[in-house]
Amino acid sequence: MELWGAEIVTAQMSFDSEIELDCLLSSEEQPVKWCLDNQELYFKVLEDCSKVKYLHAHPVPDCLEISRKKLIDLSTNIIAVVPKGKTYPELEYAKEKGREIIYLYVD
Repeated sequence: MELWGAEIVTAQMSFDSEIELDCLLSSEEQPVKWCLDNQELYFKVLEDCSKVKYLHAHPVPDCLEISRKKLIDLSTNIIAVVPKGKTYPELEYAKEKGREIIYLYVD
């Protein structure tokens, strides 16, 4: 779902030069076990985003949660692509930090 949100932002970047997408990824191996379609979209988004940084070369415990919280700390606005009625600890963290959250609900 984060990938869909990133795809939306990169599409908007072509209309508004002030929009940026900085990707802080948990590890370089993040998409290794994904299906081919998701891998292709992932690499397309990375190609189109403003900045890419990896926290680790290889996965470490809780690396995804750590990268999400670091992104929240660095962000002013959050786009959350989530199933309706579901919440995540990272979104609660964003609320505590006073970040504006735009929800895009999926079924």
